[in-house]
Amino acid sequence: MDRALLRRLPALRRRLPWIPLGAFPTPVEPLPGLGVPDLWVKRDDVSGGAYGGNKVRKLELVLARARRRRARRLWVHGSLGSNWVVACLLYGKPLGLAVDVSLFQTPLTSHARRNLAVTRSLADRLQVWCTVAAIPLAGALHALRCGARTDYLPPGGSSALSSIGYVDAALELAEQVERGEAPRPSHVWVAHGSGGTAAGLLAGFAILGWPTRVCAVQVNDALIANRWVVQAFAARTLTLLEAYGCEAMPPLDPSRLVCVKGFLGAGYGTPTPEGDAAVERGREAGIATDPVYTGKTLAAVLARARDAGPGPHLLWHTHNSRALPI
Repeated sequence: MDRALLRRLPALRRRLPWIPLGAFPTPVEPLPGLGVPDLWVKRDDVSGGAYGGNKVRKLELVLARARRRRARRLWVHGSLGSNWVVACLLYGKPLGLAVDVSLFQTPLTSHARRNLAVTRSLADRLQVWCTVAAIPLAGALHALRCGARTDYLPPGGSSALSSIGYVDAALELAEQVERGEAPRPSHVWVAHGSGGTAAGLLAGFAILGWPTRVCAVQVNDALIANRWVVQAFAARTLTLLEAYGCEAMPPLDPSRLVCVKGFLGAGYGTPTPEGDAAVERGREAGIATDPVYTGKTLAAVLARARDAGPGPHLLWHTHNSRALPI
């Protein structure tokens, strides 16, 4: 097991639960033709062979913890077309874990329909609820029925533990910059759904001492997707690294986090005209984005990058571009 974080902080090697699932480092490439000078893309869409996107880095830690706890089942929840649920199924089941799923209803885009088909085919148990407000009840009922040896995973996989995967990602990027594969970005643009990816990057750049700004583009309701959530996750992530035996972590600089609003549209899971247009422009430039997360993030880059400040700008591509198994 070898990751940029473990090379920089070797005290973590024996104590931090981690299993290799992905193919790292992911490429970092120029992204021309979109009208944004000095724009680059970090290709986490190809982070794994079975499934790409940002969930793979998180699952390397979350599933390692489940195995350490000798869990036999996972309980996961998300929207009807949840990427997180699909990733848990595709990586959890080969490890011998049963995966029980609770979903709440959101608009069924073509992308969501494909994910839902995978979920229906692979989930050991599946419940569909009319609203996200029912999920706590679903969790309570599941605990009564299957609580023993079950690991309950947070929405989107976002937690202090899983965010360590994106601390590692930030350090991975730093090694690529040192090798001359890309310039150090002034701004990193990333979808902000449940906050864990942005939090890990914010914490990782703090460890590096980089002045890079994390531009977290709101793609979820403000109750979940806000700067306080990201800052809290980032702070807890650094504290957890200390608990695993690292020396004192540097303080966070809140000014390095920019929460980008105005691209959510009618709500989580609902496409927008700007996002759909960005999906098409991304396709023409050679990257596949989706209308819920990365399309809206790319729309923000296209509309706001010039005003945000001089580059280089880096789009952190968190969508899966691997073919689904059905």
